[in-house]
Amino acid sequence: RIDLLLVHSDGNDLAVLRETGVYETLAELKREVVSGMRKVLRLTDVARGQEPRNRTIDWADTEPRSFAQTVDGVVKLVSAGFPRKAAFDMLPGATPAKLENWMQMQQDEAADAFGARMLEQFTTDLSGDDVSGGIGRAGR
Repeated sequence: RIDLLLVHSDGNDLAVLRETGVYETLAELKREVVSGMRKVLRLTDVARGQEPRNRTIDWADTEPRSFAQTVDGVVKLVSAGFPRKAAFDMLPGATPAKLENWMQMQQDEAADAFGARMLEQFTTDLSGDDVSGGIGRAGR
């Protein structure tokens, strides 16, 4: 396990880590670990009496970026039609439980907004303040 601890922050942490080669070292370690993990998994297949399979090991995105950059990317994806739940899953700290909660909150807020618009339209129709000559008012 490799832990990276930043004790002092002057706002240039990401730049310092890039300049010192930390991210390149981590990428190299990932490549080495993947090779070893694939070998262990193939040996596990053999030990179980199964045909050894090649597996793909996917790492989470570890490219350093600020929370604001991440949120900006998620907002752009959603506005381009990307599924909300998949976009929200890209937020740091997202868990399946949080995703479900966020999706429920979004549905609740949409229902509340719809209800408010309907109530406003209904009260406008009743008070006769609709100056646009809305539906059902023609010829009155």
